[in-house]
Amino acid sequence: RVLPMGKFLRKTKLNELPQLINIFLGDMSVIGRRPQTQSHVDMIDAAVRSRILKAAPGLSGVGSIVFRDEETILTHSPKGHERCFAEDIQPYKGQLELWYCEHQSLWLDIQLIVLTLAAIFSSDSKLHLKWLHDLPEPPAALQGFV
Repeated sequence: RVLPMGKFLRKTKLNELPQLINIFLGDMSVIGRRPQTQSHVDMIDAAVRSRILKAAPGLSGVGSIVFRDEETILTHSPKGHERCFAEDIQPYKGQLELWYCEHQSLWLDIQLIVLTLAAIFSSDSKLHLKWLHDLPEPPAALQGFV
């Protein structure tokens, strides 16, 4: 359960601002894989996991942009929240993070910063689909959502 203030902070992504301290300390980058709990990391295929964990975590990343409105996907899934996350969302996030690791460049980071801003100001922004043409194909259960 989330209180109204927490809901506002999450919707506007203001809850992410304390991570700026980690960026200034050099523990994180602006763009990279999103830090996750160990149980969520364990849901990603082992081969994919070993490659993406070598990348520095970031304040935003391709997974954050694609899954900007993850709560809506979870709410509409007939599988239930936990099963949808474990079977559909988290494995696809792993594929997206692997894609980022394979395509990482300054130009891509600049694009992802702009896409992050677009996603913050327009939660239904699909600009990433126009800019990032070669993203991995989402699983059937996520078609129409991402």
